[in-house]
Amino acid sequence: MPVELRPARRVIAAIAVTLSACAHPSSGPRSPAPESAAPPGMIAASDLQQRVYLFADDSMAGRYPGTRQYDQATAYVASEFRRLGLTPGGDSGGYFQFVPFVATVLDTSARLMTPDGPVALWRDYIPINALPVAASFNADGAPAIYAGVLRDSMPVPSPDVVAGKLVVFTLGRTRDGQLDTRSTRFLPRARMQSAAALAVVYPDGPSPALVATYHQRRFTLPQPPATQRSPILLVIGPRLATALFGAAVESVPVGTVHAPMLQGRVRFGPPDTVWARNVVGILPGVDPGRRDEYVALGAHNDHIGVAPTAVDHDSLRAYNILSFRLHGDGPAAGNASTAHVDVVVNVDSLRRIRPPRRDSVFNGADDDGAGTASLLAIAQAFATDPRRPARSVLFISHAGEEQGLLGSRWYADHPTVPRDSIVAYLNMDLLGAGYAADSARAGPRYLQAGGARRLSSELGALIDSVNAALPEPMAIDYSWDVAGHPSQKYCRSDHASYARYGIPVSFFSTGYSVDYHQVTDEPQYLDYAHLARVARLVYAVARRVADRDHRPIVDHPKPDPSAPCRQ
Repeated sequence: MPVELRPARRVIAAIAVTLSACAHPSSGPRSPAPESAAPPGMIAASDLQQRVYLFADDSMAGRYPGTRQYDQATAYVASEFRRLGLTPGGDSGGYFQFVPFVATVLDTSARLMTPDGPVALWRDYIPINALPVAASFNADGAPAIYAGVLRDSMPVPSPDVVAGKLVVFTLGRTRDGQLDTRSTRFLPRARMQSAAALAVVYPDGPSPALVATYHQRRFTLPQPPATQRSPILLVIGPRLATALFGAAVESVPVGTVHAPMLQGRVRFGPPDTVWARNVVGILPGVDPGRRDEYVALGAHNDHIGVAPTAVDHDSLRAYNILSFRLHGDGPAAGNASTAHVDVVVNVDSLRRIRPPRRDSVFNGADDDGAGTASLLAIAQAFATDPRRPARSVLFISHAGEEQGLLGSRWYADHPTVPRDSIVAYLNMDLLGAGYAADSARAGPRYLQAGGARRLSSELGALIDSVNAALPEPMAIDYSWDVAGHPSQKYCRSDHASYARYGIPVSFFSTGYSVDYHQVTDEPQYLDYAHLARVARLVYAVARRVADRDHRPIVDHPKPDPSAPCRQ
């Protein structure tokens, strides 16, 4: 989620944004930064750059499942697997494993009203249509009750207290005092079945990324019929929250019930099915005793599509750069002030470069064009190396990671090879962001990796030893991988789907950048020399695991596959 800011003091910044900071995508691929020479058949920055520019082009329209552009993106991955001579690993002898996504569509003719007039859909509220959810919310006669701040072990009103009411929560905060959009995970849905609807107040209103995600069809996997569906959830802005209680929600005591102020309905149409596609290719191993075991590597092929309205690309990026330096949950976090700051960017310097540039495409260059490019480059490195691995290598391009790890969960539940034959899964997501020199996590060697030691101490030690032996070792940051870390990153990408079955995993990433889930996540902002170094490490780890005489030993308890992931 984008960084949320609340005004406590004001910083007005005149940012001299250069063409390198907000480069125009029509300028095309730039020459990659100088890099050490890659051995023949190995991984070069120029190859990664060409792939990201293709995969994250505006013409791909944000690779939203169910669109023609998404099908084009997955067809490209399959064509590369075919070109490299990988064995098809999908359904019915093909490269695609078809994944049934159940979709719900909002009925935009049904609207909400207050005594002061209509409530603006997408600006004042967003209905969250994740199944299983009630088909509609009838606001007529529903009082609002304020249930407090979302946090772990929060007091929860009893079912009879919330019955028939719109139950309103506010976002929690991280340990450094910043708004935590991920605190929605603490919503006590199981205790809220009797409510008319639920609402979470976002102090700055629904973010562009949320609007882009939920104005389109929202997906889940097929589920058994629910005996009782959860109430509809609304993300609401401060204007609507104030209308519900007659005062700013921050000033309302927990437990306050206010007379009904809303009229109208929120309604979803009947679910339908969209067929998304995992793309699966296999490089067979050569050792008779190990070729039926698999080292799996993956990245996700989807992103969040196109926003319903365009924004000024350059001023948005300038604002986010400064906000991230002050507040970021990403590279600049170490320099962040804990005070809440309302950031105002003086855009005169931008206008001297060019007029406003309107942008509505969430390109997903870093998320996960960088991972997809690395997956294909690693597949090429394996396929062109005459020294074939002992074990087979399984390459999986997952669908629907942005919808809740749907494609990886489907593959882990319905693998096209025996699940127990997968000896490890290496995940690549958010690999390409380059960071400024004043960032706390800057540098050409920075990398986050983790998850391995949660199941296999041996896999974790292997990654460190492989990295140390490289000509350019990475500076690996494991700090985010501790239990309870507020980023919840261990549970937020495709490796989590495999770890729940006790398969040793590792997640490779450079972290959340200033462009995370923004229309500014475009190819020109990635550091391709750095991306090549990361991809070479992942290739070297996969090669070592594939050639070892034994599979990584699982020396920690395996989780319950049906239990929620825990950071």
